[in-house]
Amino acid sequence: AGLRTYGWPYGQRGLVATVELEGSIGSTAWQRFLPTGPLAVLPVRGGDNMANIVWTVPPALAAELERMSPQEFAAAVNKVLNDPPASPVTGPLGPLSALPLVGPLASRLADTATTTLGALSSALPSPQGGDAYQAPPRISGWVGSSPKSFPLQLRHAGRYVRPRLVLVGDAAHAVHPLAGQGVNLGFGDAEQLAAALAHAKETGSDVGDVLLLQDHYEAPRRRANTAMIAAMDGVWRFFGVQAGPLAAARNLGMSLFNTAPLVKNNVMQYAMGTW
Repeated sequence: AGLRTYGWPYGQRGLVATVELEGSIGSTAWQRFLPTGPLAVLPVRGGDNMANIVWTVPPALAAELERMSPQEFAAAVNKVLNDPPASPVTGPLGPLSALPLVGPLASRLADTATTTLGALSSALPSPQGGDAYQAPPRISGWVGSSPKSFPLQLRHAGRYVRPRLVLVGDAAHAVHPLAGQGVNLGFGDAEQLAAALAHAKETGSDVGDVLLLQDHYEAPRRRANTAMIAAMDGVWRFFGVQAGPLAAARNLGMSLFNTAPLVKNNVMQYAMGTW
């Protein structure tokens, strides 16, 4: 159709699997941000002791996880869900204190940041629902098909429409799955396209007219999708930072966000496309 896309690969794979749990997960989704990428345990409708796994991992680890037995896979997931956080003073080349010359300065900066941010964090009010620790669910093993993975990338079509042709959902855009926004963007596309077709019917226009589709579908959806795609790429880069002071500042920011219900609810509504 001559429609071009732009974007870039993330150098990671999204590993998916359906797993059985040792207990009930209810309607709670769990996510842990790891140095290699986020791991999400998502509830499944109609099965309290079942969940879906979406795990962002390097290609080599994805291949290893795909070969695991149900019990081996459960052990790997349970380990990363329950392991304590890594050392806060860590960078892409390893512990910052191990780098020549930078080590003492990095350690002092990390100590200062940890002390300052720790004091600020202790002064924050508890988030709604209390601050009692809740252990993540424990995985018994994968069920059904074995874990599979796919390459993660950012892709966005330069145009969504041609005469009598429309791109919708993942055909028009691909985002990192860390916040589950791909399906919401697709729902938004479908809703806008339905409105455009309804407008064509009401006005007696050709539903395949490219100008009508550009004005009533492509233009509004490109604005919304471009903003969300940029936001998801920013979140991926934001959580990819593992250096101690920056990670501590990020965690403090998330704590502040969690204690602001109005802001949090508005962000959630925007992410769900209801705001």
